[in-house]
Amino acid sequence: MVLNNIIFTDIFEVGDINRGGKKFDRGAFFVSVSHLGSAALSQIVGNTVCGHWKPMEGDGRAREAKLTADDVSRLNATSEAADTEIILDINTEIYPMSISDKFTLSLATSLSLDDAAAPSAAAKKESWRDTSNQSSLADEYEYVMFGKVYKYDETGGKIRASVYVSFGGLLLVVSGEPVDVLVGQELYLLMRKN
Repeated sequence: MVLNNIIFTDIFEVGDINRGGKKFDRGAFFVSVSHLGSAALSQIVGNTVCGHWKPMEGDGRAREAKLTADDVSRLNATSEAADTEIILDINTEIYPMSISDKFTLSLATSLSLDDAAAPSAAAKKESWRDTSNQSSLADEYEYVMFGKVYKYDETGGKIRASVYVSFGGLLLVVSGEPVDVLVGQELYLLMRKN
């Protein structure tokens, strides 16, 4: 089944981690972790970064933790076809990655499994609430973040563009074939290892 809300998907291989050194060299974030059904939801308070992953172990109780600069790494990865490159900041404390790891990365306008490209205003308002009894696109992935497109650069013409997305301060840059997004558009990043 192809969903209209998935606007980009590709398989990538990690080529480098923290090229040129750590990008997050100071500060800390407060993280609240709660297990919701088959997945866990992490919120970095003050930055509204969300991570969604399937728990590997633990007792399922809510936890609080501090996310430090050591928990964030910047990945450089290239698609299998070598036509798209990404730079991605992720929380490696909850989703460890290594050089040569392969993963699927998708960008979606909503987590709905219905064939809808954008959620209604009421659905957006309710989206942060516990939906553990409902299936969503996030259930098919291991790591999910919610962010906003802040820059779209077509300096490469109609054959090459760069999309910049911020997930509460964690960055994604997708460089390759143009992606149909608008500056200010809200997106979900979804990842799973292959």
